[in-house]
Amino acid sequence: MNKKPGGGGMGFNPKKPMMISNMPFYFTNRKVSIPELPKGRFMKLIIYSTWGDNHYLGLNGIEFFDERGEKVMIRDVKMQVRANPADINCLPGYGKDPMWLAPFTKGNEHTIDIDFQTPTSFSMIRFW
Repeated sequence: MNKKPGGGGMGFNPKKPMMISNMPFYFTNRKVSIPELPKGRFMKLIIYSTWGDNHYLGLNGIEFFDERGEKVMIRDVKMQVRANPADINCLPGYGKDPMWLAPFTKGNEHTIDIDFQTPTSFSMIRFW
């Protein structure tokens, strides 16, 4: 096992995943190119954890901004956005809650799929 320089004596193994925000992060010798303005028609958001709630996860909103810094509009949310699991607004007695609140089960996949209709460049995504 190698020692990471400046690592305070902690063991460092580049072949073993390091946990960052509950997700494994692998160190490699390969150079990775991260695009400055990623572009695509579809986006899949995968949610791995909550802020501490054991039963629900929620979002008040997501905003996407294009290469000019302008907000990307989603014209038909019901047709362009899918969540798995669906939020509680689809249950009887709900439906007027402006936030997305869905059941959370640790170890299951929780996703939001968005179809922007046309390839779009993104400069920023804002979650709240």
